[in-house]
Amino acid sequence: MKQRVIRSGRLIAVGGPVFLGTLTGSWLCLGAGTGRVILTWGAFACLTALLGVWAFTTVGRPVVSRDRAYADALAQTRASAGDTPTHEKAAPPGELAGSGWAAARLAAVGIAVVSGVVLFIGLLAGSPTRDARAESIADHDHVIAKLRITSVDHVEHKGSARNADVFADYTVEVPEAGDSGADTLVVRAQTYRNAWEPGDRLYVAYVPGQLDIGGIAETRKKPVETRLAGWTLPFSNVLVLAVGWLVGAGVSVAIGVSSGDPRRTRKVTSEWVAVRARVTGCSEYVEKRAGEEAEGRRKGKQSQPNRYKCLGLATAHDGQAPLKVPASPERAAALLNGAHGWLLWLPTAHTKRRVPAAFVSDEGWHLPGRVPQAEAERIATAVHRTHEPQSDSQHAYPVLEFGALWLRTVPRAVLAGLLVSLAAVAALLLPWDGGWLRTCTAVVGALAPLVGFLVHVAVKGPDASERPEDPERPGREDAQGVSEVPASPGDR
Repeated sequence: MKQRVIRSGRLIAVGGPVFLGTLTGSWLCLGAGTGRVILTWGAFACLTALLGVWAFTTVGRPVVSRDRAYADALAQTRASAGDTPTHEKAAPPGELAGSGWAAARLAAVGIAVVSGVVLFIGLLAGSPTRDARAESIADHDHVIAKLRITSVDHVEHKGSARNADVFADYTVEVPEAGDSGADTLVVRAQTYRNAWEPGDRLYVAYVPGQLDIGGIAETRKKPVETRLAGWTLPFSNVLVLAVGWLVGAGVSVAIGVSSGDPRRTRKVTSEWVAVRARVTGCSEYVEKRAGEEAEGRRKGKQSQPNRYKCLGLATAHDGQAPLKVPASPERAAALLNGAHGWLLWLPTAHTKRRVPAAFVSDEGWHLPGRVPQAEAERIATAVHRTHEPQSDSQHAYPVLEFGALWLRTVPRAVLAGLLVSLAAVAALLLPWDGGWLRTCTAVVGALAPLVGFLVHVAVKGPDASERPEDPERPGREDAQGVSEVPASPGDR
């Protein structure tokens, strides 16, 4: 059962952003035609299938708290680790397995939120059909030419703002005379701030010899082409949404990639620092910033230290070691308290004042994290004064992923909200002009998951198991800012 939940969660984490991005991109960037219909409705069908997998995996089974999900993930990792080594091992493991699923889940959340917002904005403002004049011109042998304006009439400002757009009727000279002998064409165009003057030139699409069909005009050629192609939104609006979408998706991917979780198997060599450690609980680390403190004193301002909670480890060489883990440190400490193993890191690998590290349990798994660089240097000095363990190479220890069973923690109300959003997307993809009803559909679809979550919180109330208190343990705060917990006699 747990393996099926993990596989379903990974499928949704990968497929959801991909199909949602395909649906958004095809709606914004493809013209009217068979290609857009196939891509939009194909992506919609895939999203529906993913939501069906989600429902099939979780419906009929109770929603569990994050504490329970963490405990189940730990039990699943212990089972996959195989034989349990003894904590009397004299050397750390030779290989640590990697996993990119934690980073993928983190990036997927951001990409899905950004894509969903852009999609509903596009569905609300766009139309799946071309306007009648653009469709008529596109169906004939048309040309797009830069024509000179001869007169300007019926100027209309869109709003009272200084930078408001201006609509006007422009009479342009057409090289080819129509059947009626006319050599001019009246087109309505939108310009920025001011109406264009006679003598200026507009890009105009028209059908030579059939000027009675009319024409469409823009200040640039690309918007004319997109209107003829039947894009759901004007080119300028698509450009703004696409830039915002790409920036949001890029930031989400960057956050996921920089989360620090190892994504490939790593070889543990003699260059690594290895020290025996025992989990003692959750503690708060105060990261002092020497350079920023000096800068603050120079400017007369007091620099605030960086405080964050971490997993406390009592080491056998130099007291307490803080490990910042990609999970709730309170929940992780409650499950791992008293666990023995190795604390490993490579001294040459460090970013942003923290060194990538791993707590390798004697049960056959490892939990990745980061150790503050100052603490790593302090411990490494003590370790090298005593002994340097040699690595074995029996097998790669699997990663403990506390978020692997995330599907089981999502409230039913949120899942119902996602179903409402999917139904709203289906309604907005259809070519109907509902006016205010279409607006209401888009708003309801965009807010349904958030409303579902708020309803869940209001009905269920605060869950005590979701907010475990920090264990009160005797100890003192050392010079580095870590609440030190005395180690057991076996660790000294």
